[in-house]
Amino acid sequence: MTSLVTGGCGFVGRHLVRRLLGLGHDIWVVDDLSTGLHPDQWLGGSVRVRGDGAATEYQIGGQIVTFVHEDLAVTMLKQLGSIPGERITFPALDCVFALASVVGGRATIEGDPIHVAVDLGLDSLFFLWLARNKQSIGRVL
Repeated sequence: MTSLVTGGCGFVGRHLVRRLLGLGHDIWVVDDLSTGLHPDQWLGGSVRVRGDGAATEYQIGGQIVTFVHEDLAVTMLKQLGSIPGERITFPALDCVFALASVVGGRATIEGDPIHVAVDLGLDSLFFLWLARNKQSIGRVL
């Protein structure tokens, strides 16, 4: 199986990635590392930069984790053709886990409400991408 984990370098994402590896999944992770840890700090395995320079691949046993260091909104805007730039070619995805979000809870909502708008915009872009690619996407959480 192949899974995509957005926000896969945050606390929950790291644990989910490890669990999916244990289940035998190949995994794609998109994360801007605004709150997460770089995979070099927690993933292990052998590392190679892909030939296109757009991602780093980690070989963990028989599985591959492909890490895309980019803001999810930028990734989705490229995917949708709304901004120029190198588009990542995702394979067919059996599972998609949407964990990317603006972190901060109530303090962010009350102290800087624009973060709520950014978070909703991120969700909107992501679900638009899902809808346009539903033929190659299985389950979504």
